[in-house]
This record gives sequence, C-alpha cells and structure tokens, in this order.
Amino acid sequence: MVAVGIMILVIVASLGIMSIEGKNSQDNPASDVCFTRECDPEYWSEIPEMPRDFETRKNQYQYNTIPDSPSVFTDAYWKQPEWVTRTGEEVNNFYKILDGMMEGRETIWCVGIYDAEKVLRLDGDELKMEEPRINPEMEALMQLGLLSIDSNGLHISGRFWIRACPGARRHFGVKLSTYYPDSEALKEISGIVEGGVISSPAHTAMQYITLIPEMGHLTLGTYYPKLEYDYNREVNYELTIDKDIPKGWYIVGINAGVPDRSYQVNQSIEYGFAYTDPNIGMSAPERQFKIFIEVM
Repeated sequence: MVAVGIMILVIVASLGIMSIEGKNSQDNPASDVCFTRECDPEYWSEIPEMPRDFETRKNQYQYNTIPDSPSVFTDAYWKQPEWVTRTGEEVNNFYKILDGMMEGRETIWCVGIYDAEKVLRLDGDELKMEEPRINPEMEALMQLGLLSIDSNGLHISGRFWIRACPGARRHFGVKLSTYYPDSEALKEISGIVEGGVISSPAHTAMQYITLIPEMGHLTLGTYYPKLEYDYNREVNYELTIDKDIPKGWYIVGINAGVPDRSYQVNQSIEYGFAYTDPNIGMSAPERQFKIFIEVM
C-alpha cells in the first residue's frame, strides 16, 4: 500500500432542487420572462463573468483530475449556477424554476449542498509511522497548504458549497454544526468503493476525528429581482484525524439546519420581510455534508 494513500472523491451533489413546473420564455414566445444571460444581463450583474474555460475547469473538479484549490477554482467558477449541474436537462430545469418563481411559486426555506459526500481512504499503518511517506496526491495538497502531518495526526483543509434552492425570493439563515452519524448509505463507485450502508459508531469516531466548519451561521441571498452574489456560499472546514485511529470505517459530517433563535432575530431586524424565519409555521428539512473515512 503506498504511503498514507489519501484518495478524496466527489460522489454525489445533493442539491435539494425543488420540482416546480414552469414555462421557459424561449419555449413560449408569449412570455415576457427570460432569465438567461443574453436576455437579462442585469439579472446576472452581481455574479462574476463566466470564464472561457468554465467547462474544462468544471470537468476537472467533478472528475477530481486536479486537487480542489481556491486559487484555481475561484468564485468565477463556483458562483455560476451551472457549476453544480451535470447535464443540459439540469440547466434547463434551473430556468424553469425561475420562470415558476414569476408565477407566484416561492421557495420558503430550502438549501442544497455541493459536494454532499466525499470519501477519504487512509493507510492506517503508514499514518502511525514517525515519518510517513508522501505520495504525489498528498504532495500536491501540501504545496497548496491544504494538508499537513504532525505528531498528532493528519490535518486537511477542505470546502463545500451551500446554496438557497432556486426560486428563493427571501434570505435564508442556516446553522452549521458537526455531527457523527452511527450509519449512512454510501453510493457505489465502480471499481473503487462498494455501495451500501456504512456503520460507524459515533462515540468511536468522536474519539479520533474532529471536523470544524469555519462559521456557525450564514445567510443566503435571493434569486430575485436579481441573482445575488450570496445565493450560494463557500464553507471551509478543518478535518483532523488522530494518528492512532483504528482501522475501519468512520463517518463525520456538517449539518445545515435551522439557525438559533438569536440569529433569526438579528437577521429579521436586518432584512425585515425579506428574511424567512423557518421557526414560524414550517418544517425545514436539513441537509448534510458527509465525509466517509476508510482506514485500511
């Protein structure tokens, strides 16, 4: 087994996109609604211009051909709604949802996370060594300042993105907190990871793994009257794995749920009726970012 054998894989993007039937102005000439960049540049004025190499960078990220780096995959890429899509149909659905928004359909409180899941594989014996060998993937992350190893274990800096579901016309507050599930379903990656339910006793994971988001709360922007810059947000985190961690599977994640009451009050004062308080008369489904860790 080579070095600490780290392998980080994008598995699935859980976006929580609502299924809303709407009309697309390009399909219906009678409609005066059009949200494309060509039809309404002002609607996109807060979003960076899409780089010419957008599709190349998007493929590099989705297929993990180069390490995720904030200096490479800048906000010019991940601020584009197309960043989280994988098919042309998903892009068309995005515009259909915006058209539905103009017909009076409004997303109340709904968030999505991208990437929703990552897999990390470690050589546990190598990690325990005084001077672990460094493989090329680890070297690349170290050069970017995203990975380090010391006497306490392995430290990884990472990120994911969270956004208000398309169609949101009011600001959403979100609370971010670490959680340790006892089990979660893992999708199969052909030739790499078998799918199935992964069991990971929470009390054991908590002894050897810490995952800390950089912020406790955040507020997401809206999709109308223009696409606000903060309609999606970057969440950075620090993952630490103890060098003495036993072999086996572990799961740790960050939960995106309803904010604390004090945060809701402060945001309601700032935004007034332009802020959605999910504590009032609604049940808000939570979303999770999960890291599956296999120590071999």
